[in-house]
Amino acid sequence: MHPSLIGSRPIWTSLLASDPKALSYVIQRSCEIKADIVGRDEREQGTVALLNLGHTFGHAVESATHYTRWLHGEAIGAGLLMAAAMSHEMWDGRGLPSGPPASVAGAGGAAGEN
Repeated sequence: MHPSLIGSRPIWTSLLASDPKALSYVIQRSCEIKADIVGRDEREQGTVALLNLGHTFGHAVESATHYTRWLHGEAIGAGLLMAAAMSHEMWDGRGLPSGPPASVAGAGGAAGEN
């Protein structure tokens, strides 16, 4: 489901609002977003790296637990949280912006979805 995190703010807004249809919609859109990203970068020259979000930490969790305690998706989900926490820690207190500029705040996610 992480492609929808990087590709569509409205998807996550629906999911967080506990919309009963949101989970199946998030899964469907995640697959569509992933297919679009991979289709634009079949040779892994740049854009497809977006799909790696959370994987470095997630793979470390899998390795540390000898691939026995966490499912892959659970480890990647934890990795997403770890990456977000690290990013927040790195930015916090440095006077740097903590969100998108107002001109793009309502423009949706990376896929340009509103």
